Amino acid sequence: MKLCSMKIVIWITTTIFSTQTEAKVVIYGQLGDTVMLPNEQRSREVRWTREPGRRALLTMLSNSVPSIDPEMIGRVSLSGYSLVLKDLKLEDFTVFKCHLSNYESKEYQLYQIKVSAVSATVLATQDLSLSCTVPKSDVSTIISWSDPQDQKAEGSRFRLGEHTLTVLNVSARDHGKWTCIVTYGTSKATATLFATVVDISPSPPQPLYTSLSSSSPSLLLPCSLHTRFDSSALGSVGLKAGHWSFAPFPWDAAPEGPQKLLDLSLGPQLRWETPSGQRLNGTALETDADRTNLSISRKVEEGGGLYTCTLEFNSGVTLSRTLRVEVLRRPGAQPHLHPGPLFAAQGLELKWSVPRQSSLSPLPASPHRPLQGIPRVSEKDKGIWKCDLLKDDKVLATATLNLRTERVPVDAWLVVSVCGAAVVLFLLLALVFLCVRRHRQQKMFMRRRRKTKYCRCKHPQVKGFYRS
Repeated sequence: MKLCSMKIVIWITTTIFSTQTEAKVVIYGQLGDTVMLPNEQRSREVRWTREPGRRALLTMLSNSVPSIDPEMIGRVSLSGYSLVLKDLKLEDFTVFKCHLSNYESKEYQLYQIKVSAVSATVLATQDLSLSCTVPKSDVSTIISWSDPQDQKAEGSRFRLGEHTLTVLNVSARDHGKWTCIVTYGTSKATATLFATVVDISPSPPQPLYTSLSSSSPSLLLPCSLHTRFDSSALGSVGLKAGHWSFAPFPWDAAPEGPQKLLDLSLGPQLRWETPSGQRLNGTALETDADRTNLSISRKVEEGGGLYTCTLEFNSGVTLSRTLRVEVLRRPGAQPHLHPGPLFAAQGLELKWSVPRQSSLSPLPASPHRPLQGIPRVSEKDKGIWKCDLLKDDKVLATATLNLRTERVPVDAWLVVSVCGAAVVLFLLLALVFLCVRRHRQQKMFMRRRRKTKYCRCKHPQVKGFYRS
């Protein structure tokens, strides 16, 4: 009879405890993340355990300082009566229990969210494939995605599956942290994956301006990968070749077309070389810690043109960026100074600076004309003439000319020729003068000569001797 009574008591106690035990609370988390196991019930005693073996992780008695398992120090803490678990490990994805002083307990089931990619490093223009795996539980789950800009992944660029996401034709904006959002009941959990997109930074929106002045330094031609990462990532995506090339503008185009300036050496360390194999020292590629800066400094061609930075990969993908370089120049003809063809661009203006003693000084307020004429060049106009190309009061390029005034040199043969011609002309004039004078003298003499007289007697006689 006693034994029967004991069984009844045990059964009643077990029944009471089982009715006080709630269903398991489902929690989702990612390896290495932090989760909170919520508990809003107040109690003088709180004890958190983890299966298997009901290992005590944290115990707090009567609002005293919590006692923490030495192996869990730094990873577990209390927020009120809830357990905060940091840096999740594989053994943490199991059952946790919260024991209270009134013999109540609450169970929590922690599930792992796994996010993976077919390849976490892709080239621009390729596709990025992501997968988010969520274990089945007693609650239904809905999966959605957000991009590195925290925008919901939706639209024509995205292909959504039950647990997958495919991003078509990726670019630099797709580089970064992709987030898988798991919605279960009224709660949400997130898991992230960092995707590396190899792409070249965009070209400057405006042309690069420079001049051919001997004092102007080499022009920096920018080209770099859009983000800093270990250069070994280039090897993982199959970098095959790289080069810088130059093509003149169409109106200056050479028959042979673009010419290759530099080649990228793919040895243990990336570096630039000339087509003949000569190493180019002092480039940004050598000084950059991650070796992702492909910029070079170079004296530009006289007419400017298009400079192209290109990377080629084994997959057939080619990444390139083209820089448009405009050169502020002047022709050698004097007395006009001309900065060359300027392409219409919003906000650009020219400003001339002339010698202080010049006949054109002072010039009217800028902007000035590209062609600055000097009506009559004099000694006052010699000196440094400067033409500045500005945008928003910032000097983009400067062209200078040292104008010198000199007398025209005398040619000896020219002097001899002129003198000879003058002598011949003088002789001809003298000969004509003499001829005219002689003709006049002869005419005068003829007028003064006596005329022959004839006898008009009534009885004329023969001229001769007569006797008296």
